[in-house]
Amino acid sequence: MNLHIGIAESAKNPFFGELMNVLISAYIEIFHVVWSSWGNPEQEQAFFSHYFRQQGLIVEAIADRNPEAAAYMTQHIDDSRRQYERILVQRSKAEHV
Repeated sequence: MNLHIGIAESAKNPFFGELMNVLISAYIEIFHVVWSSWGNPEQEQAFFSHYFRQQGLIVEAIADRNPEAAAYMTQHIDDSRRQYERILVQRSKAEHV
C-alpha cells in the first residue's frame, strides 16, 4: 500500500493524490482477498514474485522518467484485475459445492 501512496505523492498532482485516497478502501479489500486466498505456497510465491518484479520495473521507470512506466503500470493493473477476478470465481465455486 505504501508503494501506491508513494507513487501518487511523487506525481505532484493533487488530483492523483486525492484519487488515491478515495481508492485506498477498495485497494484494502482487493489486497485482503488476494493475500488471504492462497492454498498453494508455490503458486503464492510465483504470484507475488511476478507482482514485485512488475512493481520494480514501474519504480525504475518512474525514477528514470521513462514513459514505459505507463505500459508497465497498465500491465500491472490488468494482471491484478485478472487475478482478483480468478479468486472471486474460485470462491464462488467453493461456496456452491
